Amino acid sequence: MELRLLVTFEKVATVLSFTRAATELKYAQSSVTSQILPQALGSARAGETPIWRPPSARSSSTGSAAASA
Repeated sequence: MELRLLVTFEKVATVLSFTRAATELKYAQSSVTSQILPQALGSARAGETPIWRPPSARSSSTGSAAASA
């Protein structure tokens, strides 16, 4: 991951707002969103491991046991 993306991610996490992060970084809000969301949602390039997967995509050992009980 590029340093620019890490800085943007840290700012969004700190201020808890894409809009405020964009203002503080002097970026357009759409630029911040387009930097963070593909990484966070796992729609990165093929072959890369996504940072986040939705709960339905995760394997859970407790889910199958609960369904059979």
